[in-house]
Amino acid sequence: MIVFCVDIAHSELVAERFAARGFRAAHVDGNTPADQRRDFIAALGTGKIQVLCNCGLISEGLDVPSVVAVILLRPTKSLTLYLQQVGRALRPAEGKAKALILDHSGNTFRFGMFDAPRIWSLAGRPKGERENVAPVCRCAKCGALNPIAAFLCVNCGAQLRGPPSRSEIQSGRLVELNHLAAMSYRQALHWAGGDADRLRLIARARGYHRGWIHHVLRERAAS
Repeated sequence: MIVFCVDIAHSELVAERFAARGFRAAHVDGNTPADQRRDFIAALGTGKIQVLCNCGLISEGLDVPSVVAVILLRPTKSLTLYLQQVGRALRPAEGKAKALILDHSGNTFRFGMFDAPRIWSLAGRPKGERENVAPVCRCAKCGALNPIAAFLCVNCGAQLRGPPSRSEIQSGRLVELNHLAAMSYRQALHWAGGDADRLRLIARARGYHRGWIHHVLRERAAS
């Protein structure tokens, strides 16, 4: 297990608390001698160390496939950093069926599920726009996070919301709400244009209040 902490003191404290509970835990940071860092990482791979706490040191470039869990204790506004941290537990390994992500920092609410479909571009985005945000909702039964457009919980199968409404069906097919939820705000508005029905679908997929539709239509009419 890898734990991402806020700062060095926090990382040291978390490692101490894990050790006090009987776990084989250690802390590393940029001041840890290189040989000792390598030994800790190797021990993490063999299981000699069960929990490795750090701050900004092993978010990227670490390839230890046996890592099955990540704890996020550090909030971030960087989608890239969030995906890199979660990715430490996503390396495939023999006998490894799942990865456990424990997010105590709100990063999943901030950016969405790590495996949500995202649209990447080399073009810049307007200041203040949150790119590639995929809204999520929490299952009332098991607490797992799910894409906001999901009808059933991916973890326990509980129903998250009712069946799709008629407005979500066009020309006999169900509109891809998951795709709408994964779009950036700008991309979703471009897809909708001035179509009120499409704006309703976006509002449903992304959890917006109905008043948002009227606001967008009013802005479109004034421009």
